[in-house]
Amino acid sequence: MPRTAGKYRYRLTIEAYNATTDVWATYGYAWARIVVTATSLDNDERKTKAYREYEVRTPYNQDLSIGTTGYRFKWTVQGANRYLYIYGHSNDEATFEEESVFECSEEVR
Repeated sequence: MPRTAGKYRYRLTIEAYNATTDVWATYGYAWARIVVTATSLDNDERKTKAYREYEVRTPYNQDLSIGTTGYRFKWTVQGANRYLYIYGHSNDEATFEEESVFECSEEVR
């Protein structure tokens, strides 16, 4: 399936967590297609927190091995940084070696 122009609209920064220095560092960059899959509200300790779940699809890149632990996407939208924490990764059988599919979550304050 050939790639079409405009399919991946957002440029994301991939960040990896370094436990030794307690810092998130830039690991790489990727173009992505982002879709909100779920939202929820949670009342915890007299504070309301909102959560969003996303499906992030990026072109397959064998040089970037992204895991589900210690990686996140930094997504800059209208000058504000949003952090999408990766908790799941798969490849669609239909798009194997064309797209990587990531399940991500974001805590909205």
